[in-house]
Amino acid sequence: MTCHDPRPHPCAGAARTSLGGPEMSERTKILAAAAVAASAIALAACGGGSGTESGSVRFGVGDPQLQVGTAPYTSVPQEMGYFEDHGIDVKIQGTEGAVASVQGLLTGNFDIVNGGSTAFYQAAASDDRIKVISLGADNVWRTVVPEDSDIQTVDDLVGKTVGSQSKSSASYLFGRAALSSSGIDPENEVKWLEVGIGAQAAQALQAGQIDAYATYDGPLGVVEQLYGEPLRSLASPLDDLSGTLGIATTTEFLEEHPEEVAAFLRAFNEGKVFADANPEAAIRMHWKAYPSQAPKGDEEQAVQDTLPIVETRWAADAAPGSDDLVGYLDEQALEDSIAFFVEHGLIDQAVPVEQIDGMEAAKEAAEDLDIDAIVEQAQGWTP
Repeated sequence: MTCHDPRPHPCAGAARTSLGGPEMSERTKILAAAAVAASAIALAACGGGSGTESGSVRFGVGDPQLQVGTAPYTSVPQEMGYFEDHGIDVKIQGTEGAVASVQGLLTGNFDIVNGGSTAFYQAAASDDRIKVISLGADNVWRTVVPEDSDIQTVDDLVGKTVGSQSKSSASYLFGRAALSSSGIDPENEVKWLEVGIGAQAAQALQAGQIDAYATYDGPLGVVEQLYGEPLRSLASPLDDLSGTLGIATTTEFLEEHPEEVAAFLRAFNEGKVFADANPEAAIRMHWKAYPSQAPKGDEEQAVQDTLPIVETRWAADAAPGSDDLVGYLDEQALEDSIAFFVEHGLIDQAVPVEQIDGMEAAKEAAEDLDIDAIVEQAQGWTP
């Protein structure tokens, strides 16, 4: 049985934070500000988290509305019974994002959270309780231009204007990293413009206010659909980067509830494989589980409109990592990604891999994954 509530938990962001002195990096300011905002609300509402019963997992998802993009690890394992099959009761709770999810994890309001790994590593620099237990193999961050644009490479962006959701978004930070890793100074050689997401971003491209847009799979599909023409991704060293999205827990939960962690990861992997194999089914399941996310009007047309938005992202989620295992990256891959994040300003300092490495749990869960059986199940699914 799975319980869910798309509203942010009032205690999800509670934490003790400090804004620090004037020498803070831009990344630290962004994370600290977000954490303080969450803390101010949460600390006024509650005094701390509660314990977890055996067989129960409180899962924090960095999307306050639990939109359709979350289906592989929310509605699919719920509707397909994967959580129940593995003997766990998962309580799903949306949050305002990865930073709020991590704060909820560290204050005892969640047992497991998903999100961008940079949020995990940034928090782990000051709190050694965080363990990363699953990481995606494929990069999801893109800098795109219209298909017919004269811009062919990242180098051509010099002197141009690049849009992003906001300067407090991960899309902005990863967009900067795509440039800096290509030898371009993202501070002085390009201009940045905050253009939001969805219709606002598409309109900025159409009006020529921006020459390129930094975003990630999911929102990219929405913008491309609204723009009305194909958008082309510019190659950068970011394309070869693994481990930008993942799952984290605490040392305490991992040590005291290893069976629940293993069960959660198995169901999590099954949901990802199912959604990749039959995205249309996953979309329909999500709208059934979360009726507030279901569109008005013609559902068949809505499904077809939604497919381009989720297909690339879900394929990336299900892509195999180290040793050809879903959700698993080895120690070298972790070291490489952390080094990249530090070099290009995505996190402030390196975290020792041995401190945050809980990937043995991911490896064991992936080794138990019967991909062929899940694919067959997905392809045979009917409404």
